[in-house]
Amino acid sequence: MLITLSGVSGSGKTTITKLLVDQYSFSILPSYTTRERRASESPHSNYEHIDARRFLEMETSGEWALTSQYAGNSYGTRRADLVQAMSSAHPVVADLSLQSVQQMMTEHGINAKSYFLYVDKAVALQRMQDRGDVPAVISRRAELYEQQTLGALAFLASGASLQVIDAVAAPSRNAERIARGNSALD
Repeated sequence: MLITLSGVSGSGKTTITKLLVDQYSFSILPSYTTRERRASESPHSNYEHIDARRFLEMETSGEWALTSQYAGNSYGTRRADLVQAMSSAHPVVADLSLQSVQQMMTEHGINAKSYFLYVDKAVALQRMQDRGDVPAVISRRAELYEQQTLGALAFLASGASLQVIDAVAAPSRNAERIARGNSALD
């Protein structure tokens, strides 16, 4: 079973993903990005960091099932990894942009259990500062806040199966809620 987490930068996607893996034995659907690794990220974080040249090579060779652009960076999910996640009896969590969740549902017909983590803009900005993002990155991501939040509302209005979670709540509580909402764990 595939669970997707999307939300604005600073909404807690990485924290909740880590909790689902560490406390509830979820696996992670690997994502690739051209974004620089954050100081707080380990080499084995939610993302495989690759350069733009390698990303383009993988795109040209047809490896990507899902791709998106965010704040000047490219993000992708390999087709082979997505197929493996969908066939797994074990719960798998994916930290995906809302754009990638929409691609997954509309272009690939995959209806994963999807959550949008909503957080107030001031909280998101504080979290980005706390994790060590530089001011230019925070500013660029802050500019996208309304676009992403309105995009989630429009996606919901279209009838998409997307649950909204108040991500200001304790991450451990949200991880438990997501884990318990996964029928494979009931």
